[in-house]
Amino acid sequence: MKKTVVLYPGLAASHFIPMMQLGDVLLEEGYDVVVALIDATMEHNIAFAAAVDRVASSKPAAVTFHKLPRIHDPPTVTNDVNLLLGYFEMIRRYNEHLREFLCSIPPRSIHAVILDSYSNIALDVTNKFGIPAYSFFASNASALAVFLQLPWAHRAEGQPSFKELGDATVNFHGVPPMPASLLEDPKTEIYRAVTNSLGKNLEAGGILVNTFASLEARAVAGLKDPHFLAESGLTVPPVYCVGPLVEDAAETKGKHECLKWLDEQPEHSVVFLCFGSLGNHSEMQLKEIATGVERSGHRFLWRCSVIRQQQKMNKVLMVEEIGIGVELAGWQHGLVKAEELEAKVRLVMESEEGEQLRARETAHKEAADMVWKDGVGRRAWRLASSCQTWARLDQI
Repeated sequence: MKKTVVLYPGLAASHFIPMMQLGDVLLEEGYDVVVALIDATMEHNIAFAAAVDRVASSKPAAVTFHKLPRIHDPPTVTNDVNLLLGYFEMIRRYNEHLREFLCSIPPRSIHAVILDSYSNIALDVTNKFGIPAYSFFASNASALAVFLQLPWAHRAEGQPSFKELGDATVNFHGVPPMPASLLEDPKTEIYRAVTNSLGKNLEAGGILVNTFASLEARAVAGLKDPHFLAESGLTVPPVYCVGPLVEDAAETKGKHECLKWLDEQPEHSVVFLCFGSLGNHSEMQLKEIATGVERSGHRFLWRCSVIRQQQKMNKVLMVEEIGIGVELAGWQHGLVKAEELEAKVRLVMESEEGEQLRARETAHKEAADMVWKDGVGRRAWRLASSCQTWARLDQI
């Protein structure tokens, strides 16, 4: 019987696209791939719906897409700091439809389910049926290391909150010490929801991370250390680096005019600004950014977006650990001024420090290219599938 892997990517385009690239790896390994989708039109998620249509039209017949039925009276997913609260509730309520869909697939044909890390509540379904399930973490290993340790970084009664600790550092395995001010208040609902959701990674048969070992050697080594969560008494399932997973240019319909413009510019002459994939900056922040980059006098390409909690953590993860970014201190106060942004653009493009930063970025880019060409990410997946028992469904 043909082997089948079910992918459950959630509703974020930035998670869906790399998961579909992972699906291509599975096709090379001889698996059929079935993608279970939540109806994006229900939440007017235009970007996700467009990504699904674009990718689906480019895939072979061995990849099929199944849209789960809509749930009744779905929770509101707001485009603000509480976005994930509604999202997690929606995923939870879709568990029943996912269960029904898995039941509709011929017995003994499902070899595994791969869930987006923000849809891990669905592990309740796969665990009930005894289906091997893997969590796919579309971000980096450093962020995963922090998120898995957060519940035990602030657990003692009477311990000062992260806010009260201010700039005092909090120690995490696998990453540099991090100022407490960069972390969410543990008393908030969003903190509890995110840590509970990502904590379910520990229930998976393995965690597939969209990174490669040489980029995040410290974090990857920490996650694979048997004593990583020693204080909690828990263990991290096997972690596999399967990246870099990026969209194949052949799957895009035409080239965006911004990329056409970029191709015409001299090498190493353009500053790329990208602060995330959801929402928009405030009008005031947009004006400050626009003024700052214009005053710098350098060409720039700007992907507009909102500043979110994980991006605050990038001060440590990208600036201090990997060394490919500069810190914008104004984020601490909610607004980056034009003068600061102008200064940092000039630092990156004109100074000796900026030259070193760009050299490191180029080195990591070349390393990622070699990983992809050499198929290390693919071999990591082969290792994952060979080291784990791909159980068959004898009966649902």
